[in-house]
Amino acid sequence: ASSTALTKSDTVYCWTPLNDPAGLLLSVSASLIAGARVALATKFDAPTFWQEARSYGARVVFYSGCLVSALVDAAPNKIEPGHAIRLFAGVGMPEPLAKRIVERFKTSKVMEIFIAQGGSAYLANISCRKIGPVVQAIPGSSDTTLVYWNHDKNQPYLDSSGYLCPVPTGATGMLLSKIETGTAHHCNPAIYNVFKKGDCWMVSGDLFMIDEDSEYRFIDKSNNLIHSKNDWLPTLAIENTVWQLDSVSIAAAYGLNIGDDGYQIPAVALCLRHQCKLDIKELSAIITQQLDIGSRPRVVRIMDSLPMTLGQQVNKQILTSQGLPSAALQRGRSFWYNPETSGYETLNKTALVKLKKELLGEKASSPPVAKKTPRKTTRKPTTKKAGASGQQKPSAKKPSVASKKSKIDNLKDLASTAPMTPLSNIDSTDNKTPAASNIVAINDVNNIILENTEVKETSTTSTVTGYPLASNNPEPGLVKQP
Repeated sequence: ASSTALTKSDTVYCWTPLNDPAGLLLSVSASLIAGARVALATKFDAPTFWQEARSYGARVVFYSGCLVSALVDAAPNKIEPGHAIRLFAGVGMPEPLAKRIVERFKTSKVMEIFIAQGGSAYLANISCRKIGPVVQAIPGSSDTTLVYWNHDKNQPYLDSSGYLCPVPTGATGMLLSKIETGTAHHCNPAIYNVFKKGDCWMVSGDLFMIDEDSEYRFIDKSNNLIHSKNDWLPTLAIENTVWQLDSVSIAAAYGLNIGDDGYQIPAVALCLRHQCKLDIKELSAIITQQLDIGSRPRVVRIMDSLPMTLGQQVNKQILTSQGLPSAALQRGRSFWYNPETSGYETLNKTALVKLKKELLGEKASSPPVAKKTPRKTTRKPTTKKAGASGQQKPSAKKPSVASKKSKIDNLKDLASTAPMTPLSNIDSTDNKTPAASNIVAINDVNNIILENTEVKETSTTSTVTGYPLASNNPEPGLVKQP
């Protein structure tokens, strides 16, 4: 209520289902605290929105996820001009959609609100100076911080003392929210002894970055990262680039499994606006200009609708599990990025085979196999048997036993005089140890105990710049609450 500056004279229009936390926790609860009126939407389409918003005199609209896309995609309504809406507030609106709201409704602002899962951390874009998920801590919220996170093992990095490593400004880290020791936890497990002995923090599962204004910028959810062969890629930067096309209504980047190596390639699923077509040349141009080679989506799918969560956010896990169904290989439904032409081409069964070979580092046309040249065999000359002339082939002289014994004695004498090289002086490249200044070890991982979780691992190492080598027995580490 304080973040949105609600007063008793305001009317709140709840344009989100009440079974979503944004509808019940934010719109209804904030209105009751401020003493404002609450109007519930009967349908979630553009004509219903304007009819009810104008009749109720709504000044603040609470949204959820991508529901507002129906407003910006629809044609201008005749009762749209002169509306009294000053603020759109809610959870999960993508940054490109927020920009479209501001461009269309000149007098309205967009306030993104973030609630840490399982904790008591509440952040919001109170100033509304920056468009998108750039939030600050709300008064009364618990303490928050960002730490380095190992996504391969889903564990935090530790410093030389066994504590977690906070990230500096401009670096991406896992968001932690501080909670009281002994508090009941409903979602994520709590960890103890994080920055000092006895403290307790909750892992949110969300990745943020602190910008130059000390504000938190949302990067991605950790379970939505694309596990490529070289790195973990966030999805928001990829889908925000595709979302810049005017023909795109909703875009979602996700990890697509094609090969059998266990790695993913970046892919994008999108829905087009009504009576709009995707311009392949425009898509290729914007992708090559704004994304590096590793982040460019290798596959782009056009779908009629995207799977959504209760909060009206795209469920990217479902897209990943679907893979590439046969319907996606129909003409005009999918495209693949060809690095040879630096552009997108139609994806069909033949192109899919070419894409798989390209991912495996093979060429579409296999090189010719070199023919083996037969070895020349020399036939031994035949010897003539003794004939009338009485001539015979002279036989080779066999070495005597004494000559054999003398050769063996010579070999023994040579071996006794040869210098011996000790094993300790043998240099093996496989046993070289990297420089300690470039490594941080997570030693004694069995000391990292999540609540109700047992980690059975002995010693691993991971590289993080700027932190010294950890000791073999960090004390104190992350230990279970006594």
